[in-house]
Amino acid sequence: MIIGEKIKNIDFNKTQIGEEYEDCIFSNCDFSGMVLNNTNFEDCIFNSCNLSLTKIETSLGCVHFKECKMTGTNFTKLKSFSSLSFEKCNLEYATFMR
Repeated sequence: MIIGEKIKNIDFNKTQIGEEYEDCIFSNCDFSGMVLNNTNFEDCIFNSCNLSLTKIETSLGCVHFKECKMTGTNFTKLKSFSSLSFEKCNLEYATFMR
């Protein structure tokens, strides 16, 4: 579990992602095209991250997305969630329902 970290400018397509993040801030990170299915995020903030075409098949709890590119992001297989917020994000073509 990774707790309280500030993670900046990481391309997670080229780096192994951890299984659990709590109270972390992701800034300018690239998750585009990934399948997030074994990674849980709790009390995390995503600032200016690219999550385009990402399939989110995991748990999100108290997660805030700010100014993120989320074009075509697929939330239909989200395992569980609570208190998600999106501020100035591009959610064009994102899917939330099955």
